[in-house]
Amino acid sequence: MIGLTLRFFFVYLLLFTWLAPSARAEDSGRLDAEMELFKTESVDPVVTTSTSTAQRASLAPSVISVITAQDLNSWGVTSLADALALAPGVIPAETFFGYTAINFRGLLQSHYNNKVLMLVNGHPVREVVNGSFHLEMIPLNVIDRVEVIRGPGSALYGTNALAGVINIITRRGTSTDGHSTEVGLLAGSYQTVGGDLFWSHHSPSSQTVAAASGQDNQGFPWTATDEASVTKTKDYENDIYNAFVEHQRGPWTFSAAGFRQQKEKFGIVPNHNYGGPTEFAGFWGDLKYTKALSEQTQLTSRLRYDELERQSPALPVGVFMNPRGYQAAADFSLSHQFHDNLGLLGGVTYEYSYTDPYWFTEAATGAHTSLSAYTQSYHSNDTSLFFQVLWNHQTAHQWTFGGRFNSNSDTGSVFAPRLGYVWAINETTTFKALLAEAFRNPDFFEKRVNTPTVLFGDKDLKRENVDNLDVAIEKVVDDRQKHTVNAFYLDANDVITRTPTGSGSEGRYTNDAHQHIYGLEYAFEHQFENKSSGFLSYRFNEGQDALNDNGLKYVAKHAGSVGLVWRASERLQITPTALWVDERGNTASFGVLNLTVNYQIAEQWSLSVIGKNLAGEDYAYPEYIRQKIDDIPAGPGASVFVKLLGTLN
Repeated sequence: MIGLTLRFFFVYLLLFTWLAPSARAEDSGRLDAEMELFKTESVDPVVTTSTSTAQRASLAPSVISVITAQDLNSWGVTSLADALALAPGVIPAETFFGYTAINFRGLLQSHYNNKVLMLVNGHPVREVVNGSFHLEMIPLNVIDRVEVIRGPGSALYGTNALAGVINIITRRGTSTDGHSTEVGLLAGSYQTVGGDLFWSHHSPSSQTVAAASGQDNQGFPWTATDEASVTKTKDYENDIYNAFVEHQRGPWTFSAAGFRQQKEKFGIVPNHNYGGPTEFAGFWGDLKYTKALSEQTQLTSRLRYDELERQSPALPVGVFMNPRGYQAAADFSLSHQFHDNLGLLGGVTYEYSYTDPYWFTEAATGAHTSLSAYTQSYHSNDTSLFFQVLWNHQTAHQWTFGGRFNSNSDTGSVFAPRLGYVWAINETTTFKALLAEAFRNPDFFEKRVNTPTVLFGDKDLKRENVDNLDVAIEKVVDDRQKHTVNAFYLDANDVITRTPTGSGSEGRYTNDAHQHIYGLEYAFEHQFENKSSGFLSYRFNEGQDALNDNGLKYVAKHAGSVGLVWRASERLQITPTALWVDERGNTASFGVLNLTVNYQIAEQWSLSVIGKNLAGEDYAYPEYIRQKIDDIPAGPGASVFVKLLGTLN
């Protein structure tokens, strides 16, 4: 636990709020303008993820950054992971099991993306067998913006929001009656071909958005030495197909998404003989009802369903695994604005989760083997009650009080509180002090796996818990320049890790880790008069595991990114971007330089030439799960892609 000292710190801030003089008139306008939708190109856009209400980012009680659709196009990224790599404090990494993990603040993901929560329009996208999410589920061309919160989010969003929250907010289509169609074509290195389609229709009574994309490649060659000291060169293939649809009519909104991904990997362990293509396939659906009961009160309810299955070669004897898990859930919330300075949000969430048996099956005969992870189905129930109070005192002081009570059929009950203070010091500068706790309930695999000679679970695993403190200063000048500096301290208890058992290769999931992590993050954005822009970010991370007195061996102490979107002319835009990550364990530091040139060849058509890793850096990610080899191949050498994007009407 962070301890009583930090809570006393917030009591002091509360007393200071009461004793401080009222804000000047020009400062009051700053908070009164919270609900205005600022122009997209502002460095201080409106965000909703922090509190489920619209606020300017500088006034939201969180450390938050935004990636817009314009950024995705300007940076020339071909995946959401590429875009997140340029965001402040975010470091993607590959794992040998085929997942792209997103790491925040030195709290490393395990095999899976289960310590960060991904949302799509507020819908939590989390498969229940391994607790993971897939960035590849949503087409890039349907994204309006991505709001990235660094720090816990369990008070509003529940399990898995330990280190951060990624909320993907989709486009709403045209603003006038009629329809719009956009197409994109991609080709490039490693025989990559792809395309995407976006279609929207808007009428006085309804609005529909649909998008789909596909990308196929032969894979880039990578050479690695496995746990058996065998060195081989293989093709790292990653084919992705996805689709999204949303239909809104009156108070009802239906949305759904699905994807299929085939990805080359090491295997169930980092061994070439266990490798091969893994296929992921998933679907989710969401029916949402929003109704204004009065000018002050709004009701929101939703039914949601998520399903994912995986099929992959596991062992050299032709064994396949094909687990399927699903979750059905219902959410209900009510918000009420008592007056301009006081608002309340409360609600309840119920989730039912289920997993099929985790069979390992002989490819030739279809027979189940004794190595199966678990041989029966399991289910769990999860109920949450949550609340949030937003209180503006003396105009310039904003307090956020909130919390979530969670009851899980496997792990019992927990309460995750949240407390935030935002002080608009003057017209340009904001001070934030944020204290939050978060939790993650163990998933089915961690509790139930029982694979001899490989891995064992523990049905008595406790939930992971994190306490986090942020202190931040944000300065916004003329909506064109923004500086954010924040220091954080994170105390992670009962962290679920894969602990070796004996001298062999067996492992067991335990609650053995207790980590103290601290750091400093800096982000800078600037919008120039000629529509050019630039950004810079830096992150320092340090800490230790309190149980074994080790430092954060596999966490980069320093990392950063930089980019310039240069509008050379009305038709020509040139965008260099770069990121740098310090060494981690035995994995060397690396820097990646990218360059995108975008040319407007006609009013509704543009052509982009995208150069990735132009310096040909040979870089890798540390293998920190089993810790028997140094690294996992990260990405290809220099590569070039061409993308044509246009509107058909």
